[in-house]
Amino acid sequence: MSEAALIRGRDGPTAAFDAAAANRMLAALAQPSRMAVFLQVVAAGPEGAPAATLASTLHTTGSALTLHLRALESAELVEVRIRRQPRRNVVVVARIDRCALLGHWFTEQCREAGWSGP
Repeated sequence: MSEAALIRGRDGPTAAFDAAAANRMLAALAQPSRMAVFLQVVAAGPEGAPAATLASTLHTTGSALTLHLRALESAELVEVRIRRQPRRNVVVVARIDRCALLGHWFTEQCREAGWSGP
């Protein structure tokens, strides 16, 4: 099997997801504070978490949180939204669709390599 086939998967949901995307996501999550931010965003559910709440809950400064959110957003793990009603509010929402692709991509790599299981 070619390296391209191992990296790209077949025609399933991971066809457009490659090793570079997986590397960006894993690199973003490798930093413990950033992982904590991501887990708090996921725990907030589909409505997302206000940035101020994240900073308070995680006992971090706004500038540190901004750096973590930029890295997570660059890796396509979260989306930062600015809501203007009733007042300006920054809300962070997890990109569960992208997280699911990472899981599917790993599963596909294992299957193509001959592993079987659930």
